[in-house]
Amino acid sequence: MAINDAIEVKNAPKPAVTRPDVDMTTRSAALESRSTADSAALVKDGVLPNTTISEGPSLSQDAINKDAELLHTAITAKGYFNIGNSPDVAAIERILDPTNAEDRAAVESAYATLYGTKFRDDLTAYVGSDVVNYRTVEAMLNRENGRANFGGNLEVAIETAKIDPDKGN
Repeated sequence: MAINDAIEVKNAPKPAVTRPDVDMTTRSAALESRSTADSAALVKDGVLPNTTISEGPSLSQDAINKDAELLHTAITAKGYFNIGNSPDVAAIERILDPTNAEDRAAVESAYATLYGTKFRDDLTAYVGSDVVNYRTVEAMLNRENGRANFGGNLEVAIETAKIDPDKGN
């Protein structure tokens, strides 16, 4: 009798397996709160920097004016023996890269107020002949908060490929 019972169970139809509907585009609230708590603890302990993106300008007016002055100094830098222009593009990138869109707009406005010309016009005049550096700085200026500027990065890659095809890939 035990043998027949085993055979009947073995040949019985299996129930249909259904998969639960899962939205892979969102995280569960429990996972989100846990990861947020872990990140907050690491920021508090000093392991991670605080990289929270805030709305509106985060720099003081003094800092905005100082950045405008530093940009002007970097863009109008002279070459060796004060001959010709040699813009310090690395300094421009160091100033613009960590700032949010509102701060960049405020710095551009302060630049125009202090020097009577728009920063983008001076950028074209002083750096425009070096198209790779020009496109790199322009991509930084046009970047939105928390998002990469893929169009600007593509323009940099195209200009780089024109100069050095091996680097453009």
